[in-house]
Amino acid sequence: ATACAPGVLASSGQGRMGEARIVDHSCLAVRGVGCSACVEQCPVPGAIRLDQGRPRINPEACTGCGVCLYVCPAPQKAILLLPLRTRESA
Repeated sequence: ATACAPGVLASSGQGRMGEARIVDHSCLAVRGVGCSACVEQCPVPGAIRLDQGRPRINPEACTGCGVCLYVCPAPQKAILLLPLRTRESA
């Protein structure tokens, strides 16, 4: 938005795209391996924290950006990214 002419695009900060969830059976930290990649790399303050060595996602803060999914080192990604509903149900 900053590279465009004034007023063409508006930057409204972080929008909400979805919500991340931890898949416990795939998470290295849950399985006892010291891992905090998702917490360390999350760009949204307060969206993911470690609680007794396990990552916990705050659904009120999570924007669904997917950084945690991208950086997860588990052989089977331990993050499930759920998109927001975009349509009203009929």
